[in-house]
Amino acid sequence: MLKKLFIVLAPLLAIAAFAVMPVAAQATGHYYSNGLKIAEGSKKTVIEWGTITLAGGVESSPCGSRVTAWHVTCHTAAGGTVENPVGGLPGVGATEAYAAYQCESENAVPAGTVARLMAEKIENGVGWPNAVIEPEPGKWRVESSKVKLRVACALATEPETTAGSERYEEIGGYGKETPGEGLRPEPHKGTNAAHPGAFVFGAGAGELQVEIRPTQRVRYEGELKTFGYLNQELISVKE
Repeated sequence: MLKKLFIVLAPLLAIAAFAVMPVAAQATGHYYSNGLKIAEGSKKTVIEWGTITLAGGVESSPCGSRVTAWHVTCHTAAGGTVENPVGGLPGVGATEAYAAYQCESENAVPAGTVARLMAEKIENGVGWPNAVIEPEPGKWRVESSKVKLRVACALATEPETTAGSERYEEIGGYGKETPGEGLRPEPHKGTNAAHPGAFVFGAGAGELQVEIRPTQRVRYEGELKTFGYLNQELISVKE
C-alpha cells in the first residue's frame, strides 16, 4: 500500500517542485566596444556603411507606373550613437545621419530619370531612435523606429532635381514608434578592422510601409558594417 501511494505522489511532488521554481528572467542586451561593455550613460559615436536595397512588389513603383516588381539599390553611409542607459536597461541609440549615393534601380523610375534615395526626419535633426531587443532567447536585434525614406525620380540630366514635385514616394514609419513598424536588423559581431561587425537586414528584419498605400510593404535588405567613429572600435551586442 505504501509503495503504491509513493508512486502516485512522486509525479505530483515533481509538478509542485516545478511550480515553485522561479521563472528565468529575460536577458538584457547591451552595447560593447572592443569586447568591453560601454559604461552606462556614456554615448559612443558610430559610423555605418554598406549597400542597401529597397524592394517593392506588384503595386505601383515610386514614380507611379505599374510594374511586376521594382528595386532601388544604393551605396549607403550612416552615423549616430549607441549607449547603455543608467540602471542596466537595454542598450539604445539613434541614427543621426544617412546618405545614399550611386543608386541603381530596376522598374522603379521612367525613362529619362534616375532614382534617388533620401532620409526623412534626420535632415531636420530628429533622427531614428533604436533599442536592443531579444525577440527570441539568445537572438539579439536592434529595433529602429521612425524610419522614413523618400524614393524620388530625378532628371537624368539634372540628378539633383526631382522630375516634378509629385515624383517621389515616402516610405516608413511617419513618426510612429509602434513595435513591428520599424526595422529590426540582427547585429553580427566583428573580429578585427578588416572584418568589422555589421547590422544585417535579412529574414525577420521587418518591412517599411508606403505612405499613400498602407497595404504595400517594401523590403529593406542588405547590411551595414559598423565601427566606433574615433578609433575604429568593434561594436557588438550581448548580455
